[in-house]
Amino acid sequence: MEYCEGVTFLSEILEILVMVSKRELNRRGKCVKLHRLNLEKILRGLNGHPLPPVKKMARTIAHVCQGHGLEIRVFERFPPLLGLSLDKIDGVVEYLVLDVGISYKAISRFPSALGYSVTEKSNGNANGKAYRRRKRRQGALRPKIDYLKGLGIDIVRVIERAPQVLGLSVEGNLKPKVNYLMEKGYPIKVLERDPRIFTYSLRERIAPRVEFLQGMEGRERALPRTLSLSDEKFCEEFAGCTVEEFRRSIRMINSNGYGKRNGNGVSEDAEDRRVCAVY
Repeated sequence: MEYCEGVTFLSEILEILVMVSKRELNRRGKCVKLHRLNLEKILRGLNGHPLPPVKKMARTIAHVCQGHGLEIRVFERFPPLLGLSLDKIDGVVEYLVLDVGISYKAISRFPSALGYSVTEKSNGNANGKAYRRRKRRQGALRPKIDYLKGLGIDIVRVIERAPQVLGLSVEGNLKPKVNYLMEKGYPIKVLERDPRIFTYSLRERIAPRVEFLQGMEGRERALPRTLSLSDEKFCEEFAGCTVEEFRRSIRMINSNGYGKRNGNGVSEDAEDRRVCAVY
């Protein structure tokens, strides 16, 4: 009898906890909608992690939008921002805006930058250990900035035009592309003029098209446009061959090892897709 009463009591407690949890989740969802954010996008971007408490979200939204002047849509572009500590956000914004000199507009275009640490030491929280491990693999902000500055290019111009560059690792992505283009005779200034070049896959886009442009007059000026074209348009305007012939050449070029996995076990193509897909 006592056993049955104990089971009944526990069942009632669990039922109450479920009701409270559902009520709390509904409150968090209403908070998101109250700020005119797309709840579906937010939940999808959190990859199964729960929404932070209502007070935490409201405080973070006010701090980011009113305190730093970033647009409200940054939370749809980078939902884990809702879970970052305010100190973490302030530290990254201070570094990017005051030390590097980029605008709030550039940060709004690529708010994922707020999820990185400034130095290699990880700080802040963004929905779990797995998230922080992923950010550490992709690298801290300062080494990327220092590497790009070391190339002698205008770092502010580069990030203002292509803030996604902040999401690319040095060893696994930026450096291989720079080294390849310099080996092919392109001046480093071509990356400053159109830093979107950094965001294309070395294996699937940059190397195949550069090979076809070798020896062409004005190839330096033509590079940004050729990278932006579909295979069909590129073959029609520049390559002078069929798409199938061009794709066979891509397979040959890939056999040279472009786009292999970097030291973190992540291919540069996968990193390009992850960083640039939604921006």
